[in-house]
Amino acid sequence: MRVIPTFSLFVVSTGDVLSFIGMTGGFRGFSPDGPMLAVGLRNLITLYTVPDGRPIKTLIGGGTGAVGFSPDRLWLAQGGPNGLALWNLSTPAK
Repeated sequence: MRVIPTFSLFVVSTGDVLSFIGMTGGFRGFSPDGPMLAVGLRNLITLYTVPDGRPIKTLIGGGTGAVGFSPDRLWLAQGGPNGLALWNLSTPAK
């Protein structure tokens, strides 16, 4: 039997449960206004739309560690034991 990774989010204000199927990773962070979720796994960070869980782009490099958006949602930072990585989200992923 194959197990498909899934995690669910509970929306307190509405009581809805949002399921993200096939999404893996250990470090997660929401954009300040809520429509984007960053999920880090090893040296990859994938950005997803909320609530449908559709992948937007994948960022490569940066190592492992917590992820966080800037207040204007134009930058994403990842910090970990090897330092800090910073991405400008207004430019296309390479």
